[in-house]
Amino acid sequence: MKYLSIIFQSLKSPWYYWYQGRKLVAICGMGLGMAVTGLFIGLTAGLSLFPLVLALAFDHLLIVFVVLYLILRFSLPAYLPIALADWFMVKQLVLIALPGILITRVCTLGVVTLAERDFDCAD
Repeated sequence: MKYLSIIFQSLKSPWYYWYQGRKLVAICGMGLGMAVTGLFIGLTAGLSLFPLVLALAFDHLLIVFVVLYLILRFSLPAYLPIALADWFMVKQLVLIALPGILITRVCTLGVVTLAERDFDCAD
C-alpha cells in the first residue's frame, strides 16, 4: 500500500510540468498520452472524441465533476431523466475519460523519467 501511495503522488498532470517551465516534457507527455488514450478509446468506445477531449482538457475538473454528480445525484427530483444522466456519466465519463486521465498521467510520468535519465547521462 505504501508503494501505491508513492506512485499516485508521482502521477502529475502534464499541466503541472507546463507551469513548472518544462514545456517539452508537458507536450511530449500530452502527445503520448493522447495517442495511447486514443488507442484505448478506439478499442473500447469506437473512437468517440468527446471523452478524449474531456480527459485532456479538463483533467482535474472532470474528477471534481464526477464526485459532485455522485454527491448531488440522490437529491435530484424524481421527474428528471436520472437514468439518462447515469448512462452518460458511466459510459462517457467514468469508463472512458477517467481511465484516459490515468493513462495520460502514467505516460507523462514515463516521459519525465526518461527525460531525467537522459539529463543525468548528459552530466
